[in-house]
Amino acid sequence: MSAAARAHGVSPYRVALDQKHDELMAALDRKPTPPESSVTLSRNAKGVAQFEVVVRGPNISEVHAMAKNIYNMLAASYPYYPYSGGEAA
Repeated sequence: MSAAARAHGVSPYRVALDQKHDELMAALDRKPTPPESSVTLSRNAKGVAQFEVVVRGPNISEVHAMAKNIYNMLAASYPYYPYSGGEAA
């Protein structure tokens, strides 16, 4: 707190409260950001592709369908051949 504020009888608690109020108002005025989705691809020690699909949204049925479609597309693009050392038999 500044010396000028103390000289005018402004409480440090009031200053802190005003700052938090201003921060809250700024946060409420911001436009909401859309949900973010992601896909992570990696390979394990055997060379098998591993993927993680994260889809977010307001409708659980639509989100589930989107995640399932993405997962199936990735599974088709990176097939697993368990008995042939990672290559098609």
